[in-house]
Amino acid sequence: MFKVRRRWIALALIMAVIAMALPAGAYMTPIQYGFPNVFQDSESTYFCRDTAEANEFEFVDINWGGGAPFYGGRGFSFPSITQVSSRSQVMTHTEFAHTRETTAIGYPFLGIGGCPIPGLY
Repeated sequence: MFKVRRRWIALALIMAVIAMALPAGAYMTPIQYGFPNVFQDSESTYFCRDTAEANEFEFVDINWGGGAPFYGGRGFSFPSITQVSSRSQVMTHTEFAHTRETTAIGYPFLGIGGCPIPGLY
């Protein structure tokens, strides 16, 4: 029994020495980052037209009646007031806008792993 235990301990020590002797490393799969060029072109046109119309008519007639007697046979009365108002307003509003935007961007290319030429794996 002691011999079996000794063999397992010796085997574990040999495996530990072998594990420390091997170099550690990782192989990266070829990966590429970046998109070489971006180009965007946008255009918009805006047109707006509105019309408003307003009409107003006012009429006022104030009449105080026949009047009142005054001393000495003379009478007096307030004058009659008549007022007419007519007004009209028309408005037209027009807007126009045209915009154009162009964007061009270049990103750097980055290759990791075995990619000697951009675009090839």
